[in-house]
Parts: sequence; structure tokens; C-alpha cells
Amino acid sequence: MPIDRTHYEASNASRGTKHRARPLRRRVFADAWLSNQPGAWSLALAPPLSAFVIFGFTPLRLLACLTWASGYSFIFAGAQWLSRHFRRQFLPASCFWGALTAILGTMLVIAAPGVLLWTPAFAVLMLVYAGCAWRRQTMSLGAEVVAVIAASSMAVLIATISNPSMQAVPGASDVSVSLDSLDSLALPTSPSVMVFGMAWLLQELGAILHVRAMLRRRRRAVMKRVSLIWHVLMVLLSLRYALLEFTAMLLLARAAVMPNVPVRLRVRTVGMIEMACTLLTCVSLVLTFR
Repeated sequence: MPIDRTHYEASNASRGTKHRARPLRRRVFADAWLSNQPGAWSLALAPPLSAFVIFGFTPLRLLACLTWASGYSFIFAGAQWLSRHFRRQFLPASCFWGALTAILGTMLVIAAPGVLLWTPAFAVLMLVYAGCAWRRQTMSLGAEVVAVIAASSMAVLIATISNPSMQAVPGASDVSVSLDSLDSLALPTSPSVMVFGMAWLLQELGAILHVRAMLRRRRRAVMKRVSLIWHVLMVLLSLRYALLEFTAMLLLARAAVMPNVPVRLRVRTVGMIEMACTLLTCVSLVLTFR
């Protein structure tokens, strides 16, 4: 009597599918909680951390950095949830990071009510990014520009949290601060703080254009030209600061040479180079404004 293998093979196929699907579910779970792109983490965290180093340690600045790190994780997880149109696999991460960000943000507002002055700007940025996530365009140019604007603005916010050590920072005495509390926050009026924030914004926008010229728009010469023009502008705007000008010239050389190499570089290689450039910018800014 022939053996009926239909149920046996179906059972084995089902079992094999389960074994193959398990690593995929684990990967989806991990990707829902934290970004797996080191370059994105460096662009998001380097500006606030450099502000933390330059303008001195205070518990309030530490709280602001932690709030931003949690908020960035919430934005990433929420974008995953929105781009999948509310798939439940991405909901726990969004809820966790959202709750943690709300707790830390409430503590920050209680300690420095002046941060509410920044709320409208960050709300607009989050709405724009949420719209990109809903249309599944989190890797678009608009979404990336919004992300780096938020990171650079967070660096300025941390720099404007007042404390006595700011008097040692070049130009910090011009910052408008409240006389009632050393933990208050005011809008920045210091030239050094504004230059610091603009330097980060220019560098990170240049990194986005360069990566797109290397990877996503490799065959479009227009993106290479835009990247070169942007880096030339960075060099011109940093003429008053020798170390920043030297860094901008190195970044310009990178933008001019790398898109024209005959061998196509791997995505990981480009990402590691961009992380090194971000670190170089961070060191240059610390040495300039420390």
C-alpha cells in the first residue's frame, strides 16, 4: 500500500516555514525598537552630545540629552508603526518610547519651563516627518532634512540652557537668560551658539546630499553638483574659524572625490566614512568653542 506523503510533507513544510519565520520576527521586533543604522544615530546624537561637552555638564543638560535620545527612538518606532499602517508588531515599541519621552519631557518642562518656547517648531517637524512616514517615505530627502534640522535645533536648545559655566564659553555672555533661575531657558542670541547650531546643520545637510550622490542618486550628475556647491558654501561660511574651515575643506575633498571613484563602494563603507566625518566635525566644534 503506497504511503500517503501529502500530510507528512505539508507538516514538514509548515515546520520549516515556522523555523524560517522565527528569525524574521526577531529581526522585525529588533528593528521596531531601535534603528539599525549607525550613521543615522551619529547624525541624531552628535549635535546634542557636542553641546553637552562644549557648554558644560549640568543635570538639566543631561536630562535634555536623555529626553532627545528617547524622543529620537520614539520618532523612529512611531515612523515604523505609521509606515506599516498601524501593524501591531510595532505598537509596543512606540508606546514604550512614547511614554518614556513623555515622562522625561515633563520633568524637563518642570525644571525649565522655557523649553515650551521650542514646542511649536518641534511639533511642525514631527508632523512633517509623520506625514512622510505615513506615505512610507522616511528615507526621502524631505524626511532626512527634517531629522537633521531637529537634531541641530536640539543642540542649540541644550546650549541655551543657562548655568554659571556658560560664562566661560566664547560669546555665551550674550545669551538671554532669566535672572530668577539658573535652570531657565531662553531663546539664543549668542553669536557662538548660533554659529555652533548652523555648523551642525550645514554639515549634516551636506552629509545627506553626499550620501545621496554616492548611493541613491549615483547616476544623477545633478545631485553631485548640488553636493559640491553645498560643500563649497560650507567652506566659505567657515572662513572666520580656521579649524572649521580646515574640516570643511576635508569634507569638500570627500564630496569631490568619492562619487567619482571607479569602484562602487559598499553601503557600509560609505556609512563608516560618514560616521568618521561626523566625529571629525564634532571634535572641530569642541576645540573651537570649548
